[in-house]
This record gives sequence, C-alpha cells and structure tokens, in this order.
Amino acid sequence: MHKRIRTPFGSLHIAASEKGISALSLDNPNLSPPRRRGPNYKLDSRLRGNDNGMALKWIRTAESSLRRYFKGDSRAVRRIPLDIKGTVFQKKVWQALKQIPAGKTRSYAAIAKCIGHPKAFRAVGTACGANPVALVIPCHRAVGSGQSLGGFAWGIQKKKKLLRLENLP
Repeated sequence: MHKRIRTPFGSLHIAASEKGISALSLDNPNLSPPRRRGPNYKLDSRLRGNDNGMALKWIRTAESSLRRYFKGDSRAVRRIPLDIKGTVFQKKVWQALKQIPAGKTRSYAAIAKCIGHPKAFRAVGTACGANPVALVIPCHRAVGSGQSLGGFAWGIQKKKKLLRLENLP
C-alpha cells in the first residue's frame, strides 16, 4: 500500500507493509525513480494492491509524524515503525545514522569508525544511498570530510534544506 503527500520539499511517496513503512521517496526531477534505494524501495503492485489495515495504519502514522517533522519537530519521525531490508553492514550504518541527533552531522569516516569498519567510509556512503526510508533514517546528517555535504539521493539542495530545517547552517 502506498500514498503520496505534499510536503515543503515536494511530493513524498510513503509505502508500507503490514509490518511498517518500507519506503519513503521524495520526487527529484534530477533522478529517474526508483534509484539505488534498496530491496524494499519499489512501489510495486504488491504494495499498491495491499488492502491491509495495518499498512494503512502505518501510512497514517508516518504521514502525521512527517507533517510534524516538516514543521520543525525532528523527533517526530523516530517512532515510525519500519519494515526494511538490507545487508548486515547497511543495517549497522542505518542504526548509526539513527543515533545522530537532529542538528548534528557525522562524517562518513566517523560513522565507519563507529561501526567498527574504520576504512569503509565509501561503503558507508553507499549504504546511505541504499537507505529506503531517508528522513526516518537520517542519511542527510552524514557528511564528507571537512563538513563537505557529500552526496544525497534526493539532491544536494534538498540535503541543505533538510539540514537547515534541523537548524544547521
């Protein structure tokens, strides 16, 4: 099941299963969707045709939480239930990203060191790019060395806007 909502950042697609949110995708005119977002990203017919009441509940929960997030409550998305898949490494990176407080950033290298793979900073960036639920797992808080913004699947301008929303320059 999925739903599209309007946000200050553009159209946002929310997909859910009976277990939780499986994908969030902001429209980005510079990308052809879906792209590099992991195994649960596709808004496929299995999700669209699902009339499961729990999936609808998770979408409504996510929609409410995301609206609060876009109004400046960065903690609102922390309790959104997720149903995502990834490798063991990706899950470690995603868990580390969830530990970065709003208003803070961490370098890819610092995240790599935190998860016990100090030389895997590029793989951390790849795991960020495979994150199917950006915003809930805040990959926009991962930056390059010297605080360069690095990359972002939804575009650097949206990354800058998200960081400003969380009171970062």
